[in-house]
Amino acid sequence: MRHPKEMAEPEINSYLTHLAVSEKVKQPLKDHLETVRRIHEIDLVAGFGRVQMPYALERKYLNAAAEWGWQFVFPQEQRWVDGTTGQEGRHHSGLDGKPSRTSRVMAESLKTLR
Repeated sequence: MRHPKEMAEPEINSYLTHLAVSEKVKQPLKDHLETVRRIHEIDLVAGFGRVQMPYALERKYLNAAAEWGWQFVFPQEQRWVDGTTGQEGRHHSGLDGKPSRTSRVMAESLKTLR
């Protein structure tokens, strides 16, 4: 098995879809997503719970950054703070602490669980 950094997006998508429907992973993943959803709801009540969106999408879909479908599957424990606007939110918690494209691919794969 290669590391996801060495895989193309279709290969990652295929692998994550396989994991998502695997009985060994399905329930723990659902439990994890429920925990992340609760954290997101708490963040929303506190006035946070937004992800950074590309500017054009942010303008076109004004509330998308706060919607559950756009949130990261593995969010950081601590919120980030935008030094310019003061806005807070959570990035994907990657191995290096930086947002990862893998989180978006995984979120798309997990739609089969809903």
